[in-house]
Amino acid sequence: MLTLINHDAILDLVSLRNFEKKIGEGIITGSINELAKKGVKFVLFGVQESVGIKANFGTSGTENAWDSFLKSFVNIQENQFIDVTKIGVLGSLRYNVGNRNLDALRVQTSKIDKEVESIVKEITSHKMIPILIGGGHNNAYPLLTGSCKGYGETLNAINCDPHADFRPIEGRHSGNGFTYAMNEEVLDRYFILGLHQNYNGKSIFNEFKKANKSTEKVKWTFFDEWIYGNSTMEKDLEIGIQFVKNKRVGIELDMDAINYMPSSASGPSGIQLYSAREYVSKCASALNVAYLHLAEAAPISEYENKMVGKSLTYLVTDFIKNT
Repeated sequence: MLTLINHDAILDLVSLRNFEKKIGEGIITGSINELAKKGVKFVLFGVQESVGIKANFGTSGTENAWDSFLKSFVNIQENQFIDVTKIGVLGSLRYNVGNRNLDALRVQTSKIDKEVESIVKEITSHKMIPILIGGGHNNAYPLLTGSCKGYGETLNAINCDPHADFRPIEGRHSGNGFTYAMNEEVLDRYFILGLHQNYNGKSIFNEFKKANKSTEKVKWTFFDEWIYGNSTMEKDLEIGIQFVKNKRVGIELDMDAINYMPSSASGPSGIQLYSAREYVSKCASALNVAYLHLAEAAPISEYENKMVGKSLTYLVTDFIKNT
């Protein structure tokens, strides 16, 4: 169930200081209908879960990302660079993994799909743009289905991610959201920027082949090729933008893509936060945006919570400033 956040709860997170005004002091809260009536353009909400990740044999921690983000976000400066009157904070959904076995986790992921889809559908039916923070990449699927129903049209997606998340349909989890969305024809074209060759099996490329049987629906590039000097992130991103720009586009970023980012599949080889910010900014300015999804950040320690919170805040403000 969605837990709405009120302005007093936001203010409890704000560190007040003389001669400064933090964004949390003026940010708008309320139900989706109330946010729409107040002229909000961007609706922030969290999904505090690691159910979909555990259903994909992953590790927990992604349930913490929303709280890390919100504490950081509400403490940035309110100034001429960002219009606080266009930003609404809705609240969050929270789910516990419990002692469920694999099958039960996948059933629970499907239940989460329905709740997230309902929220996204309502937000987008008001022509507001959802920004979803936290949880696993399983939430890409209900973002796409909800946006498709709310906007009344199929979507494309662009995803910066070491993993394709295009595993076969075998029960819902964080590794097959885009497969399900394309199978249900809510996702038309899908571009993945910076796949890692070491972490995508043959079954993934078999799924790509099936999706591209009659017309090109999926296109991808490899992070490894940037290292080998055969391409660059900038060149490949432009290819992706051209591939998806014919429709409204969901912008996806798996925080696993960022070097040493505390995340569900953190690794030592990836892009820098600077490049992730550039990716989000360029997509936001070049595309007809459907939503922003920042998935899989998984902070545990106090230090990780601070770093994840600030990283997510930079990415969200980059998106807002450039959309």
